[in-house]
Amino acid sequence: MTRYNTGNPVGSNSPLDLYDNAENLDAGINGAALTWRDRLGVTRRSWSGIEADFQQFLADGSTIEFPTWAEASTAAGAGQIPLNRQVAVIGDAGTHTDPVSGEVVPNSGRYVMVAGGLQWRAPDVLSRKADIADLDVVRDATDEVDARTQDIARGSAGNTGGLALTFALVDPDGNAIAGIDTANNLQVLGLTGKDFHVDAYTQGDWDFALTDAAGYVIAGIRDGVWQAASDARQLDYLDQRNREFSASVRSTAVRSVQQPSADFNVVLNYGQSLAEGNETWPSLSKVSTPGTLMLGDNVDQSATSGSYTPIGSSTLNPLVAHTRVGTNNLTDAQEAGLLPGDQAIGEPPVAALASTLKADMNRRLVVEDDGRKVVALNPAVGGRTIEQLSKGATANIYPLVTDGLSKAKAQTGASTVCVPLVSFAQGEYNYADVNSTSPTTDRAPYAQLLDTLFDNIAADVKASTGQALAPLFLTYQTGASWTRDVSLTGVVGLSIGMAQLDVALSRRDAAMIGPVYQYPDKGGHLDSNGSRWFGCMYAKVARKILLEGQGWQPVRPLQAEQDGRSILLHYHVPVPPLRFSSPVVGATLAVYADRGFRVTTADGATDIPISSVELVRGTIIRLSLATEPPAGALIWYADKTVHNGNGMVCDSDREVAAFDYEFVPERGMYPSANIAAFVGKPYPLQNWSIAFCIPLNYSEFQA
Repeated sequence: MTRYNTGNPVGSNSPLDLYDNAENLDAGINGAALTWRDRLGVTRRSWSGIEADFQQFLADGSTIEFPTWAEASTAAGAGQIPLNRQVAVIGDAGTHTDPVSGEVVPNSGRYVMVAGGLQWRAPDVLSRKADIADLDVVRDATDEVDARTQDIARGSAGNTGGLALTFALVDPDGNAIAGIDTANNLQVLGLTGKDFHVDAYTQGDWDFALTDAAGYVIAGIRDGVWQAASDARQLDYLDQRNREFSASVRSTAVRSVQQPSADFNVVLNYGQSLAEGNETWPSLSKVSTPGTLMLGDNVDQSATSGSYTPIGSSTLNPLVAHTRVGTNNLTDAQEAGLLPGDQAIGEPPVAALASTLKADMNRRLVVEDDGRKVVALNPAVGGRTIEQLSKGATANIYPLVTDGLSKAKAQTGASTVCVPLVSFAQGEYNYADVNSTSPTTDRAPYAQLLDTLFDNIAADVKASTGQALAPLFLTYQTGASWTRDVSLTGVVGLSIGMAQLDVALSRRDAAMIGPVYQYPDKGGHLDSNGSRWFGCMYAKVARKILLEGQGWQPVRPLQAEQDGRSILLHYHVPVPPLRFSSPVVGATLAVYADRGFRVTTADGATDIPISSVELVRGTIIRLSLATEPPAGALIWYADKTVHNGNGMVCDSDREVAAFDYEFVPERGMYPSANIAAFVGKPYPLQNWSIAFCIPLNYSEFQA
């Protein structure tokens, strides 16, 4: 409920935070609500909530036991039993008149201390179980333990699942329910775990249970019968925890960024080949969205350094896409004459990004054109490292950003101008030294370079436009065939992709939209449908942050839990549940038996085979391994070595783009682009998991 929501870290001395804290303190101490949200967006229990929890604790707390009703009644009369406390009388065969209901009830039973006295509620545990026929099953199972132990250990009696057990709990048919194997491990219906415990379990509806060291129920007595516990309840809890994390992401908006509130709102697209749009021919976006503009006769420009050089005129024109070679826009016939592998630029992602963002701005006001203009600029240059794109580099590429903005401003007259959004797509040439320029290929140095680049763009944009706030920086994760598992310095772990995530999560003015491996490509560069699809994903995330005030993170892991040969992966999922789907690799819908996962030793050199990959909850994936992984093992998704940077994990977002997938062979589109699942349909905008490499003990949750 805070007013200013500065997002400053704890320790702030800002009077704005002091104001917010005062509001929250009043709500948390004096309010009737059970919870309140602090200034950093964390939900806390209020004083009212604590009081309610305490009363519930009393109601649900441990039971006070008495051997006779007389002793329990005496203690109640002496004020020794708190209100709402549960009481049990066990083994007293008599009866008495209940002081609350006035009915004659058994002395043995379960009671609750209320204002009128001890009120009888139900028979005691043993009496209740005696009324259940299955109690004999429980007794039989436990009575037979000693008698059957040696037989089961030899495997000569009952069903042990092929295990040699030195101790076992069995049912009346001789089937092992749980036991200890020769390695002193607990075995339960195929599940394994160490450090088992036998506890009186008071949570849920278990009356007695075997639990593991973490307190998870493995097997026990419930409703009078021995039964094994699946991990369903614990998975439900963890799934809900993960969903609450995702809800907190959505409710924590990216703050301190410029809104598209000026007369002319410039969308800058910077980076290398995927940003520039290499091989994205034939062009597709031929109809301009009302209020969208480009500088010149093409959304792209022709310079690779120095001054921003528009194609054709230098005026602001309606935004459409044209394929260009050099400084010339091509006709349809000329497009059709291009050869496979030609680097012509036709459909840069900024075209769909700017068009979709403007359409969303119009739609929010339910008008054809709300009067604000969106101007697309594309100063990206293919085949460049982040060092070459940085301010002050001898490559002299960075001035394309500032010069392009200056030239666009010059066409707006006295109108207001701002830059609400910078889309950035780069990293391919930092994953490998393909250009012999010795770029950084390690995680932390790349993250620092990216941070500095964003800082410089923000400062120069503010100086040029006069806007007080930085633009929103939207980055993607470099991947697919460009990714590398090991850096040039020998560091293991998808360095560039993980660095890009680090920057997106650490900055208040940045977000990562997700990966790029799912889009159709021409062997590395996206094709025209893939690039436009990519631009639509940029626009979706821009809308959520800039227009709807939501926070955003891509599908990504939050925690890895190992239990023997089993690994649970917990995810942030924007739209649960997770699901498996086929990415488009080239122009083929790919399927991987392991869904894109890999587990290796710490050096990445030896793989631990994966037996199965399954979705066990909406935010949880279980990897089952052939052997237990060693200490320091790594979990990979969309690695280079095995999957060439691809995977099959996405969420269930049903949003679709405003553009349809087009197949136009008459203008040179490859025949392989005729993908029946997509042609003539809107691009689906589900969110795909980022590529990652994390250790077995990775967790973003407090221990």
